Formats: sequence, structure tokens, C-alpha cells
Amino acid sequence: MSSSVATDTRLEAICRCFDHIFFETYRTRLTGGHSEPFYKAPSTTHDGEIQFTRDFFRSALHETAHWCVAGDERLSKNDWGYWYSPDGRNAEQQQAFFKMEIKPQALEWIFCDACREPFSISADNLNGSTEGQSDFEKEVLAQKESYLQHGLPDRAAKWVQGLISTFS
Repeated sequence: MSSSVATDTRLEAICRCFDHIFFETYRTRLTGGHSEPFYKAPSTTHDGEIQFTRDFFRSALHETAHWCVAGDERLSKNDWGYWYSPDGRNAEQQQAFFKMEIKPQALEWIFCDACREPFSISADNLNGSTEGQSDFEKEVLAQKESYLQHGLPDRAAKWVQGLISTFS
């Protein structure tokens, strides 16, 4: 079996798993093949969609992490109503990015562990400031440990169980 076939199988499995666990309750699907990640909130005219980048397994896990930490108000907004500035952020923008990414990246790490997928923290700013990255990495680790000690948010806990069932 080629690597791309194995990857396609994993992507199909993760999308099926997400839909099985969450579609009935949240009317939201997980889909890949997109040029950029995006969350399309469900409405009266269409179902919701968590769109991950191309065929990147880690993008799927990262975007589901954002979905798992979003409260009801954010779930009703496209792209969760988050601020985002693309690659090339200055130091101030990067600090705002780090603050926003602690919980999602901590969850993504837990999701990676559940899938036996390697994890690495991302500053997501190749052409800009990464000042404060060391502190950010410590905060992500501390948040991961806190989740493991005190419990995951409900959707994240259900997602972890689904990932373990699917990928173990």
C-alpha cells in the first residue's frame, strides 16, 4: 500500500469518525481538500463544516481542536469569530496569536497522542516574529497537563474516545 493510499484511508477514517460522533447533534462535518482551513457555521440553509487544509492530517486535528474549545456563541460564527493575521505577524500580533492558540494546540497534542501521530508546537509565523515561542511552548504543555489532570471539555473528550477507537 502506498503512503498516499494510507494517508487517504486515515483522512477518510477521521472524517467518518467526526461525522459519526458529532453530525447529528451539531450538524457539522469535517472535510479536507481545502486551500485554507475554515469553519463554516451551520445555519438554517446549510450544515456546518470544519474545513482542513488539503490532505493534511494534522490540519484536521488542529481545526477540530479549535472547534472543541469554541463555545456556543463562537460555534454560530464563521471561523468561530476568531481574529487571525496570516504569516508575517509582528511581535505584538504574534503574542495575540500565541494567547489564542494555547488551548487548541494543547488539545491538538492530545488528539495526536490518541491517533499515534507525531506532534510539534507551531508558531505558524515563518516570515515574522517568533519572540516568546519558548514561553508559548511551556504554556501549551502546562495546558495539556491540566486537561489530562482535570478533564477535557465535553466535545474534546468525545473526540479523543472516537480517535482512540478509530486509530488504536
